[in-house]
Amino acid sequence: MSEPLTLYDAAGTVRAANFMLDTAAAGFFGISGNNLVAVQVSVPVGLYGVHVCGNAENVAQTDEADFIITVTAT
Repeated sequence: MSEPLTLYDAAGTVRAANFMLDTAAAGFFGISGNNLVAVQVSVPVGLYGVHVCGNAENVAQTDEADFIITVTAT
């Protein structure tokens, strides 16, 4: 599983950014480049709240978002 993360400024321009997760990711999810990824091969079925913070490079801009990730059995 991998989902790209993008930080936009007020004008809608994509900004290069560094992303980080809060501790609620519980070791199941992480950041690789600009992607939210699963860091374990097997994540238990359930709902996971993930809080992502992005800090833009070369400009003073920070933004954050909350995601609910649903893991289902396959």
